[in-house]
Amino acid sequence: MKSALLFFFLLAGIAAASETLLVRSAQSGPWSAAATWAGGKVPRAGASVQIRTGHAVIYDLVSAQPIRAMFIAGRLSFAHDRDTRLDVGLIKIQAGEDTSED
Repeated sequence: MKSALLFFFLLAGIAAASETLLVRSAQSGPWSAAATWAGGKVPRAGASVQIRTGHAVIYDLVSAQPIRAMFIAGRLSFAHDRDTRLDVGLIKIQAGEDTSED
C-alpha cells in the first residue's frame, strides 16, 4: 500500500512540474506592472508568456530568473532609460494565440 501511494505522489509531482504557467498580456504597458497581465500578476521565473495581438509591452527589469518561453503576437520592446536583462529559453514570434513550443 505504501509503495502504491508513493508512486501516486511521484506521478502527481511529475505532472505538476511539467505544467508550465502561461501568463497572457491583458493590455499594453510595462512588464513590471501587474495591470499589464491577465490575472494581475507579473510573470515569474519558469513561466511562459504571451504578448497578445495589439498589445505593446515594455520590458523594464533586470532579472537573471529565466522565462521558459515567450510567444509574441504583439510588440515587445525594452526600456531605454534603464538597464534591462531578460533570459528566455524560447522566443516565438507569430500572429495569433498559439502557445505551442513546436
